[in-house]
Amino acid sequence: MVRSIQQFWKDESGLSTLEYIVGAGVMVLLALFVFTGVFKPEIEGTADKVGQAIEEAGTEATR
Repeated sequence: MVRSIQQFWKDESGLSTLEYIVGAGVMVLLALFVFTGVFKPEIEGTADKVGQAIEEAGTEATR
């Protein structure tokens, strides 16, 4: 039993997969941070401009 636990403890075959999962998670968190922190105001400003243009086009079409 102790020997089995020691072999399991020394086994590193799944370690590279775990490293890839952790690395991907860090990259996703970094991307979310950059997207919400840096680009969010620009996206919201653009969305506001598009909304205003649609409203203006609707007003022009009803005249």
